[in-house]
Amino acid sequence: MKNDVKFSFLKVLIDKNATINFKEIVFVTILSIPIGFLFTFLLNYKVLFRVAHKLKISKKFGDLDVWSYIMNSKTPEWVVIRDIENDLMYEGWIEAFSDSTGVDELFLRDVKVYKNSTAEECYEIPGLYLPRKRENLIIEFPLLKFSEYKGRPQRKEDKQNG
Repeated sequence: MKNDVKFSFLKVLIDKNATINFKEIVFVTILSIPIGFLFTFLLNYKVLFRVAHKLKISKKFGDLDVWSYIMNSKTPEWVVIRDIENDLMYEGWIEAFSDSTGVDELFLRDVKVYKNSTAEECYEIPGLYLPRKRENLIIEFPLLKFSEYKGRPQRKEDKQNG
């Protein structure tokens, strides 16, 4: 028994005498749910960009800017944030951050606050909301491992000529 699936949607758009196939509408509606989940997964986890990185096709990271890239990655949880303007240093882990470029906010947990110029500890606090412009902050990642490029390797041109 041959089960041919015929889609009539385009025919309905062109031919005013054609009838709408409601089975087709139900089928496509049900099919759209897993497709929607799949595309959401691919976009949120930046699968296309990760594949391009692995294949060395692109160096783009898929986020709006480096701030989003860093904050969305799994590695930079524990940070040292230097607020040079206010001579303060915050050490803690990032629980939440603003994702827009209009408002720059960080929510830090298990925070130690130091005077930046002397490294004198001022106080400890379980949570700290930090509304500061990104360009006025220096964010350090002390638990990040060094890459294989640590030690400033020679450029490819220098290796070939030397």
